[in-house]
Amino acid sequence: MKTEKPGVTTPTYPVFHVCDGIFIKQNSSRVKYLYADILYVEASRSYSDIHFKGGSKITIALPLLVVEQKFPHDQFMRVHRRYILNLNCICAFCGNSARIGKELFMISAPYRRELYALFDFLEEVRGDTEERGDGE
Repeated sequence: MKTEKPGVTTPTYPVFHVCDGIFIKQNSSRVKYLYADILYVEASRSYSDIHFKGGSKITIALPLLVVEQKFPHDQFMRVHRRYILNLNCICAFCGNSARIGKELFMISAPYRRELYALFDFLEEVRGDTEERGDGE
């Protein structure tokens, strides 16, 4: 990369992006929070509550839409107008809800197909004994 002065160049560094967490401003500093520690984000009017493993939470003065755009889409997904979930923390699907720990989160219809497509499901298939291969 060349500068305005002839014969002077600035060093070129490879493009690299640290993507294990996000910095959130608190008072006069920015504190790093690891994505792996975030369970879910909940809308609270024009604020968002970020819930962490261990039960703690912080409230930030940003709407959920802004948070959704900043979080990595391969780890987090909006599943309802109120919730963004950490995909790695979902431990069960119950009807039209996803469970993280003991909390259930409703999955809205517009998000359902896309969310389910991200996971592998082994469904039980029932039939007569010949189809299962155990009848002789």
